[in-house]
This record gives sequence, structure tokens and C-alpha cells, in this order.
Amino acid sequence: MSPNARVWKVYLDECRKFDVCRFEEWRDGLDVLVVFSGLFSIVVAIFCSQTFQRLRPDHNSMTSALLAEMVEIERAIADGTPVEEIAHTITDFAPKTSDLWVNGLCFSSLGVSIFIAVVAMLAKQWLRQYMAIPQEMPATVFASGTSVTRRSRNGVFLRSLLSCLFSCTSRWACSLLA
Repeated sequence: MSPNARVWKVYLDECRKFDVCRFEEWRDGLDVLVVFSGLFSIVVAIFCSQTFQRLRPDHNSMTSALLAEMVEIERAIADGTPVEEIAHTITDFAPKTSDLWVNGLCFSSLGVSIFIAVVAMLAKQWLRQYMAIPQEMPATVFASGTSVTRRSRNGVFLRSLLSCLFSCTSRWACSLLA
């Protein structure tokens, strides 16, 4: 079959119609995903900033303990008792294991949601670039040097790959998440 065969032009026209419908749906789904992951990232970032404070010692209680210890030292000096007998109230700070787990999961979910937003934006850019291929195609060779036949075969491969991905997401009910 020659590269100038009418079948390739008809095929490309039909694929363009199919692509416009399919990619509009995907673009809308990606918009929802970007907005949701952005809002989720904001909420998780606020939550992380609040829970991160539990990993540091409480300076107010530490100041209160030091002031109480100073009062005990002054009383001991006034009574004439040795200062060494006064118990030290400050201990080394170690965060709870549950606080470490909560913060680890919180920062992990923040990283995953930001990663998903970046991947969705990259997918949107790819869709925008794919749809920017001109509809009017020269008879034999594109500006990039690829022929209509090669471009059509690449389109068949790409469409079969995307159809496979779409059927997998439908099978796993990923469309319910959007």
C-alpha cells in the first residue's frame, strides 16, 4: 500500500473524530483530578503543620518546670538545705511513636498527592500536544520527516495502548474516583 493511499487519510480523519471525543473526556477527568489533589494537598499541608509541632518539645511547659525548679532552689538556699538534693524536673524529650507514625503518613500522603497533581499536569500537556497535530496533513511527508503511513501506524499503536489503559481503568472502577 502506498503512503499516498486514500485509506490513510480516511483513517486519520476518523481517528481525529474519535480522539477529540475521548481526549475531551480525559481532559475533563484530569482537570477534576488536579483540582482534587490540589485541595487535598492544601488540607494535608495544614494538618502536617499542626501535627509537626508534636515532634518538638513544649517550650511553655519546659519554662514552667524551670521556674518551679528555680523556686525550689531558692527555698533550699533559704532553709540551708543542700541544693544537690533538689530533683531536676526536666527530662530529655522524645516524641511518641504514634506521633512519628502520624507525621510520616501525613507527609507521605502530601508527597503522593503532589506527585499525582504533577503527573496529571504532564498528562494534560501531553494531551494538548497530541491534539495540536494539524488536521491538514501533507500527502507523503510531515515536517518532522515521518510519512503518513508511519504516522498512521504509530497512531494505531498509541490508540491500542490507550484503549488497553482505558479498559484497565474501567475494569478497576477508576472512573468512579473521578
